[in-house]
Amino acid sequence: MKHGGFSESVLRCAVWGGALLASPLLLVAGGPAYGRFMRHLCRDNGPGLFDKQRGWVHPGYWVVMNPLVLALTWPTRRGGLLPAKAATT
Repeated sequence: MKHGGFSESVLRCAVWGGALLASPLLLVAGGPAYGRFMRHLCRDNGPGLFDKQRGWVHPGYWVVMNPLVLALTWPTRRGGLLPAKAATT
């Protein structure tokens, strides 16, 4: 997905709405799901969160960087906000 534009705004609103609807589930089991999703994105030869050369951003970027999702998954998450590979990319 290209960075910027109408589709980015719609996706951001959808992430906020989805986080609000799924908030009870995220509080109980969000940490392990967040960890699995980050491992999927940041694995070797994985899609990663973004590609600066092409201006490409993975739609999951807005999910993992959303402050509400981070706050709701924090009680059950281990290892901080991001894996070491994602923080250096």
